[in-house]
Amino acid sequence: LLQKDGAIVRLKDVSEISDSFQEITQFVETMGRDGMIMMVQKRSGANTVSVCAEIRSELQRLEEVIPRDIEFFIVNDASTFITQSINNVKGTVYWGGIFVVLVSFFFLRSLRSSLVIVLTIPFSLIIAFCFMYFMGWTINMISLSALAIAIGMVVDNAIVVLENISSLVHRGVKVKEASMFAASEVMFSLTASTATTICVFLPLVFVKGASGIMFRQLGGLVTATLLASLGCALTLTPMLSSKLLKTLPRSKAEIEAAKRKRSWSQRLYQRSESWFLAFEGGYGRLLGFCLKHKYAVLVFATLVLCAALLIIPFVGTEFTPDQDTGEMTFRFQLPVSTRAELTAQTSRRIVDTVYRKEQELLTQYKQGIPDDEAGQRRSSAVRFTNWRAGRSSGGWGSRGSHIGQVNIRLLPLEERPYAVSELGEAVLSELRGWPEIDRVFLGTSNRLMSRILGGSNEKPIVVEVLGYDLEQTFAIAQKIRQMALDIPGCKDPVITFDSGNRELVINIDREAAAVLGVDVDNIVSSIRTLFYGNEASQFREGEDEYEIFVQLGEVERRSVNDILNSEITVNGNRIRLDSFASVSEELGPVTINRVGQERVVYLQLDVYGRSLGEVGADLKRAIAENIILPPGIGIDYDGQIKEQGKSFRDLTLMLVLGVLLVYMIMAAQFESYLAPFIVMFSIPFAFAGAIFALAFSGKTLNIMSFIGLIMLVGTVVNNAIVLIDYINILVARKIPVLQAIEVAGRQRLRPVLMTTLTTIFGMLPMALSKATGSELWSPLSITIIGGLSISTLVTLVFIPILYSMLIKMNNNNNGGQQQLSGTAG
Repeated sequence: LLQKDGAIVRLKDVSEISDSFQEITQFVETMGRDGMIMMVQKRSGANTVSVCAEIRSELQRLEEVIPRDIEFFIVNDASTFITQSINNVKGTVYWGGIFVVLVSFFFLRSLRSSLVIVLTIPFSLIIAFCFMYFMGWTINMISLSALAIAIGMVVDNAIVVLENISSLVHRGVKVKEASMFAASEVMFSLTASTATTICVFLPLVFVKGASGIMFRQLGGLVTATLLASLGCALTLTPMLSSKLLKTLPRSKAEIEAAKRKRSWSQRLYQRSESWFLAFEGGYGRLLGFCLKHKYAVLVFATLVLCAALLIIPFVGTEFTPDQDTGEMTFRFQLPVSTRAELTAQTSRRIVDTVYRKEQELLTQYKQGIPDDEAGQRRSSAVRFTNWRAGRSSGGWGSRGSHIGQVNIRLLPLEERPYAVSELGEAVLSELRGWPEIDRVFLGTSNRLMSRILGGSNEKPIVVEVLGYDLEQTFAIAQKIRQMALDIPGCKDPVITFDSGNRELVINIDREAAAVLGVDVDNIVSSIRTLFYGNEASQFREGEDEYEIFVQLGEVERRSVNDILNSEITVNGNRIRLDSFASVSEELGPVTINRVGQERVVYLQLDVYGRSLGEVGADLKRAIAENIILPPGIGIDYDGQIKEQGKSFRDLTLMLVLGVLLVYMIMAAQFESYLAPFIVMFSIPFAFAGAIFALAFSGKTLNIMSFIGLIMLVGTVVNNAIVLIDYINILVARKIPVLQAIEVAGRQRLRPVLMTTLTTIFGMLPMALSKATGSELWSPLSITIIGGLSISTLVTLVFIPILYSMLIKMNNNNNGGQQQLSGTAG
């Protein structure tokens, strides 16, 4: 170290040198074994599934070269949930396509006619995939769900064209002429009906915020698919019909010859055709009865709408549905300054509690766990446990030794009888009674929404108490917390503000320090080196590298007196710390959070057993009625409840805009303001059907079901457009109004039912799915299925009645004019 007066002072003379390990401040265990954590973050724009696959491949390579006692465990794989969800959505797309084919064959009962319709699906999807390629989009949950939605819609236009061709062929027109004339006859009405659907999907591309991130690709892809289906219906369908359909025999000889050569399929067609004709006749009689009892039908329709309005309060609201990812995360905090060893013990107890509570659930359900891939019996659905406790040098847990996190991964939802939220709530109910835990967070939902929202909030409802005086804001947060405990469905209200961390504060006498020539920087660096330590250099020995860490021995840094007896070197002179400073023990804030440069105390709340919207509304009402804010103190809301309000406002604007666009497109088509008004009556009944479906299925009104409502605006009017357009055509041919309504109703009954049922059955697998990721998309499918079901009945019964009433009023006002508007052509 130095040489003075011929004497050499060596390092070993003034210190003890030992080859040891760094002090443990963080504990990690994986599946009951000690470990360490490494986190891998993908670059912006990189594909998550590809990156995770490459990482897994690299880990397999490393396992062959590392020592055998080292084992890799993947704590969190972001691609697992994505891959499972995509595979499940693929299954719903396949089943939806099969159901669409079966519905088409059921109505057409001809392989040739069904082939004309079915071929529309692959050609439209090919064009959609080409559009995805040019847009640079990937195959993901959003794009596959868009295809699942569109697969039942792409055949609608082809069904109308084919039905018109078949109708002309049955009237004796040759197939080729019928193909050309039928397509041109319905071209404008099909274009208008497709435009009404597109005008509610296309604006989704321009939605901002979390909703825009989720639905931008949905709107663009469905728009492209529907445009492709329109092109196929007007070009491919007539061409295929001209080649595959046969001209019906017209002369007696041809008819007799056809009867003798009838195959089993033709006999089945003739038999089933009589059933369909009987059904059409029954519908015609029902329509005639309703036309004679218009006001009774109007009263019934009004009662349906009133019933829907009464049910609305029973349909909860939330931002997005909870998704069962099979992952649970418990984040807990013990009293500030708790040693990391005690935090680790608590983590082990939480893992044991998870296993115990899971066995209680399995006993309650009286159902076991399926065997694994190798046929080995499994007694638990817990696949993986990992916990971390204490202070780390960076990243997670850097706040203190009193913080811990426990990660649990379960088998997929299909392989266990309970939901992850059930197990999480069972464990959490016991943890609430542990006196050593100050606060605990439970995360069971998909991490997707927290990433989209871009925040670090753990829970869906966050109350922000803003103000400079932390004592006042903390007291107000405590009052709100006590109120929240009395709100049904509100769980674990936690104030994310530590009362303070115990600190040793060195109080420097500035004048004394100045006289002695000691500056603050010298004091800080010296005390840190003595008591915390300092990496002076590094030493290498072969391939090993060691940090040279300098600090006082443990015996000399145990008490406050050791700090006071510390010596600061100034210009070669050693000065004791207690000669110019004192040491006191105080409480200091662990963190001070700010929003807009203003101090804030967060109150975070979880929701269980009720919807987010219901709990949030009750909480806001309780705060408004019971909390009196002092000057300079404010309250705001964050988390999912804030994003829900913002998204609902944006989507409501989209809904109103969609209604206006649909009306304007129909007004341009019919060249009338009254005919679109009749068609628009399908929309409120579609909403009523959606409300009934959500209430009976137990689903909530969230951004997914809200998107379903927007989609209904553009889809439910299509059948009414085709029906009203055909009524106008018949009225223009001087057919009496009531007769025209009955003829048009019977003529358009099959295409109306086919287009509706193909859409419903195309979405039915998505609505009924219970697989991983289905929670996100089933509300949308259920909304559309419920809305289409009711609106179809309205289209077939209520719309014709309203047409007859309004055309009568119009004729009285216009001196007997028999038509509301021009036709679509």
